[in-house]
Amino acid sequence: MEDNIKNTIKNRLLDGGLHYIFPILMILLLPIPVKPLADKWGYTHYSSISPLLQGIMLTVLWPLSLILFNLYAKKMKKKGIFTVFNGTDDMISTKSLIAASVIFVAMIVLVTFKIGFKVKPFYDFGEKLVGYDVANNIGKLLIKITKCAFIPLICRGAYILSGCAGVGRTAAVANTSEADKTVSDKTAAVANTSGTDKTGSDKTDRSNSDKTGESDALRKSILCYVIYFILVLAFGVFDILNFSEMLVVIYCIFYISFAALFLLMRKNYWKTYTMSLLIYLL
Repeated sequence: MEDNIKNTIKNRLLDGGLHYIFPILMILLLPIPVKPLADKWGYTHYSSISPLLQGIMLTVLWPLSLILFNLYAKKMKKKGIFTVFNGTDDMISTKSLIAASVIFVAMIVLVTFKIGFKVKPFYDFGEKLVGYDVANNIGKLLIKITKCAFIPLICRGAYILSGCAGVGRTAAVANTSEADKTVSDKTAAVANTSGTDKTGSDKTDRSNSDKTGESDALRKSILCYVIYFILVLAFGVFDILNFSEMLVVIYCIFYISFAALFLLMRKNYWKTYTMSLLIYLL
């Protein structure tokens, strides 16, 4: 049993770690060769369209890296190393759909209020722009759209890593339960030899033990989700620092909402990506 638990922890660390670290590496590493090429090819007539070229190249390279990673992940799932979530393609429940809609509307209202009741696409894109500025802002917009494709991977990685910490704790609880069961069996044996006077006491002890186990499980579940949201938020902070986003608090709230949407969308990649993209853009 201990070997199975160790293998489960190892597999979940690999699964969650790769899904969490891979997007960070792609966002950091791929622009390194892209930017010099964009600067070289984008210079023309004392102006530059390098941001546009950079956006176009990353719009090709980032999805390509995701396709390759997805092929690798499918092989790992077939081997039983990566976790396969059940029900990801099922219909979203009414409660989850309402909750997701509330989050979506709340984010739109919050951003609109923060930027002075302007339309966010126009705010991000800029106003009264002509020529090269328009082209370059299109490149920046392409980068934002493509970058959202990494969000479901980050959420999956954070979800598995936060749950991975619970495997060891679950094992400890299981061992404790087995020990309690052994003690309970011994107590029952003594009770049978001495009479039935302790039957009521044994039932009370068992009831108290069950309540304690449920309380411990609830605390561990809450801790698991707290770690999950912290990990997703940590990537959000990285995103803000790496891309010099101006609305710092808003983008932090964005990533908290992305983490919630991942759960509400039944951990489905495309549904999470679509909702995240709409929030990011609108």
